[in-house]
Amino acid sequence: MEDYTQRIPDLLERLTGKIRSMTVDPAAKFLTVLAAILIAGALVTFAMIFFFVGLFRILGELVNSMELAYVIVGGLFLVFGLLLWSKRITKRTEEKT
Repeated sequence: MEDYTQRIPDLLERLTGKIRSMTVDPAAKFLTVLAAILIAGALVTFAMIFFFVGLFRILGELVNSMELAYVIVGGLFLVFGLLLWSKRITKRTEEKT
């Protein structure tokens, strides 16, 4: 007969290891991924802010008017948005037929 003083601690160790692998490990992986996504999102946001500030400064210097730089960039966004909107409308009408 095996020694109970060795079997019971082994059973408890296996049981706690299994419970931890089912609860703590997935939560730790999720939190690690969430933190990485938040950091990446913040870095992308800062990069976009710096990009647009630089874009407006360069355009402002090229056209010698900051207002005209805003009009140019706003017009580009408007045209791009209209193109995307036209693709959306044609796709929706194709689905109905």
